[in-house]
Amino acid sequence: MATLSHQIPVSTPPDRLYEAISTNDGLTGRFTAGIDGTAGPGREALLKFTGHEPFRWRFTELSPGSRLRWECTQGPGAAAGTTATFSLSRTAAGRTQVDLDHDGFTETDPALATCNTLWGILLGHLKNYAETAVPSPAFE
Repeated sequence: MATLSHQIPVSTPPDRLYEAISTNDGLTGRFTAGIDGTAGPGREALLKFTGHEPFRWRFTELSPGSRLRWECTQGPGAAAGTTATFSLSRTAAGRTQVDLDHDGFTETDPALATCNTLWGILLGHLKNYAETAVPSPAFE
């Protein structure tokens, strides 16, 4: 199986990042304005994008300030069944590092490169939103 991995340091406390990843306000502030459902433990949210197939994520693990895991239950291609795990930790420089692993893809999945690029874009939006509190969703 293939895993997409990203790291980004963010100049904000882990609790602010956790909220940006685990709440509807955070998701609409950095990801997409189109959400049906509610982010939260054991809940699902459908993230919608103009002109693209939506993704439905189940929030399977939410450890405040430190770790979050989402399971894709609906999405394009082979996305359903994959998991995205966000780990938050403090750096020596006083930032919060976000480590993201999105796993469950086959090694030959043709969407790997696109998905990898999209996560990089989304983490940039996460950093901007968490540091400024100014909504700027990556997608409509």
